[in-house]
Amino acid sequence: MARDITYKDFFIKYGIFAGVFSVILFLCVYSTVISKKYWNRNLSANVLTVLTETTGDGWSIIEPVEIQNPFALNCAAFDVRNKSLDKNFIAIIIRINSMYGPIPAVFLVDDKNNVNFVDYSNIHGTVKNQIEFEKYNNRIELYKTRIPSILGLKERG
Repeated sequence: MARDITYKDFFIKYGIFAGVFSVILFLCVYSTVISKKYWNRNLSANVLTVLTETTGDGWSIIEPVEIQNPFALNCAAFDVRNKSLDKNFIAIIIRINSMYGPIPAVFLVDDKNNVNFVDYSNIHGTVKNQIEFEKYNNRIELYKTRIPSILGLKERG
């Protein structure tokens, strides 16, 4: 004889399932929102380090730039200011592929939307010497042309 399921039992089990599912969903969303702050802070520190090591002192991060392109999940952009030039730029850190795997690269975009490659991030020592020859390859040129569309930039100057 099959067990009769009453509406009360059904709604109790459904309520427990919905409650557990809601708690798990809330924890996932909450951890994502909380980690975004630290993600931006660490990436901005990384960008600032690359800019300082490559082009000298005088750089400061103003604020993160919201990227509206849903297909660009592997990059972050920041408004930066060079105090010695008295100009604002957009610095973008984006993961590009190399023969050593994905490497974060930093680019600068000026007010005329000209994109310049600055340097690779977090690469030091022997690996940096090995990868220097790859600095002016086709991947860098590809991202130079794609960055304005990733950021959704229009002429700002």
